[in-house]
Amino acid sequence: MNINKNENCYPSITAVLKRNWRFRGVEVHKLIDRDDMSDERRDERILAGVRVLRRREIEDYLYDPDVIEKFLVDNACDLSTIDSIHSAVEALEVEGKTGKRVSKQMFQTIKKSTGLKNLGQDEREFALVSLVPALMQTPHVVEELEQDIFG
Repeated sequence: MNINKNENCYPSITAVLKRNWRFRGVEVHKLIDRDDMSDERRDERILAGVRVLRRREIEDYLYDPDVIEKFLVDNACDLSTIDSIHSAVEALEVEGKTGKRVSKQMFQTIKKSTGLKNLGQDEREFALVSLVPALMQTPHVVEELEQDIFG
């Protein structure tokens, strides 16, 4: 690749994939978090071919109250523990805190409240090892995420 000083030194991943023969026939889209985007701006981006999540960030799907409840039920947590954690989630939502911004706090709350072992070393590992499987078992959240990603 011949790059002069005025060109971007890093071609987009989308462009690289489109040129790679293994991905011929595969449609590639850009997927972004919604962040603080208005409904109108989100609609504009979608019309421009960009996939935009309905929720602020992708972590919001993992920390959905129903996903957390599925995880807790699958791990035989008692009803009072589930209610306590639900209250913590609701309190954070009232404060406008979701997803990435609360992942560490939720991990610590769940770890302390449940006494469960093998939750991972940190909130990232917990999300990957524990919440992704729970998400996949929460159909309405999976359907919303699939709709956002695949249209």
